[in-house]
Amino acid sequence: MRADKVSEPHGIQEEPPVPANEEIPSEELAYRLRQQRLAADFGYYALKSVNLRELLQEATRATADGLNVKFAEVLEHRVDTKGFLAVAGVGWREGLIGVAIVGDDLESPAGYAYHTGQSVFQTISKTNGVSGRLKC
Repeated sequence: MRADKVSEPHGIQEEPPVPANEEIPSEELAYRLRQQRLAADFGYYALKSVNLRELLQEATRATADGLNVKFAEVLEHRVDTKGFLAVAGVGWREGLIGVAIVGDDLESPAGYAYHTGQSVFQTISKTNGVSGRLKC
């Protein structure tokens, strides 16, 4: 590998830079600045945190807030149950975090991501429930 060629982490694609003569739309700029603030605040929280569960909980809150989504979770792979334990999360029903286990097979979004290394986004509708997963 040449020294000037850096490979991207699996699944992450860097956006091309905005040419100097083009302006970033104000809504997009505000959104990105907000995400940077959330990342900086989380970094500060992480530096002073001593409790891993609290840190993971804050990570899910900051992630959901930054992506403008209602749900986020951190899953821990459990070989003994062949699934993932929800160890932190926001937006979920009371009592699920620390108890809920989801499958680790290719049919579950978490299992699919785990086994393939690909990102998965899942949309949830109040009327129709889970409407499918989008592989990125």
